[in-house]
Amino acid sequence: MQGTGSAAPATWDQASKNISAAATELLNLANIGPHQVQHVVLMLAGAGRPDDVARVRQTLSSAPVFSALGFGALGFGAGGGLTVTSDMRPLLSYGTRLHPKLPTIVVIAGTGSFVAALDANNELIRAGGCGPVLGDEGSGWRIALNTLKLLCNWIDRGRPLVGNNDVSIEVLQESELPESELLELLDIVKRYAIEQRLMSEDSQLNSAILALASDRHVAARLAPAILDHAARLTDGLAHKLVRAEVSALVAQVAQVHQRIEASPQAWRLGLAGGLASNHPLFQDALNKELHRRKLSPEAIVVLDPLLAALHFATVTQSFSNPELQ
Repeated sequence: MQGTGSAAPATWDQASKNISAAATELLNLANIGPHQVQHVVLMLAGAGRPDDVARVRQTLSSAPVFSALGFGALGFGAGGGLTVTSDMRPLLSYGTRLHPKLPTIVVIAGTGSFVAALDANNELIRAGGCGPVLGDEGSGWRIALNTLKLLCNWIDRGRPLVGNNDVSIEVLQESELPESELLELLDIVKRYAIEQRLMSEDSQLNSAILALASDRHVAARLAPAILDHAARLTDGLAHKLVRAEVSALVAQVAQVHQRIEASPQAWRLGLAGGLASNHPLFQDALNKELHRRKLSPEAIVVLDPLLAALHFATVTQSFSNPELQ
């Protein structure tokens, strides 16, 4: 079963209902009953810390579908049939399975971002993953937000302000930016805002930009259009917007690389998330920034989250049930 992810916030109660609904639908699609399920793995972005895991278990313990699966009788948290983890752990486990002799650093870059690896003791080494307020470097959200900031300042003040908290793009200088490029970016934003029914005429542009900037979920979906625009050009403002965020993301790769003590050639880079795994221009910018920082993975591979989840479920099930090993 494949569904759509959402960066929109949800209460614990709503999240429980969403997960329960997905589990119920999956059982129906597979045409199996709860008694046939031996193990469930929940890959939940941002739910890898112990307190989050405990909260998810507690919240789901009263959900009818999970009660039917028998997790209440298993103590719900004793490790008997239910694993709650972040989206990063299964990707790292899958990357290690594919290439067990080399450490794998995984970059997730989609709506949000996260960089991590496993050290020699199988402990998680992480950088980023702090969410939209404190982090999300190199994410679709940050690329879209910086574009909106640039355009908003240009519209309101006659020229874009660069530096400080207005736009975190060090590669841009405090000088007039090409108006033709700003107009092209503005046209992309206008078309997207019209598509999202946030505006119908130019007089509504300012309010549409503010509405986009206030909704991380909707704003992040603007990023692919910005990258598509950059891909049609040899260089320019759109490229600089992308490179600035990719540079911040690769800085986190460098942090993780240093902490796992990998030699320059003896590691691999795994990519996941909409931008990192699907957009050629993002991948090209990432590769160039790695080279500029003298970080040279033996290979860069795209990791399929679905295959990672299935692998992790099998491994976790075997670990929890020695008879299956």
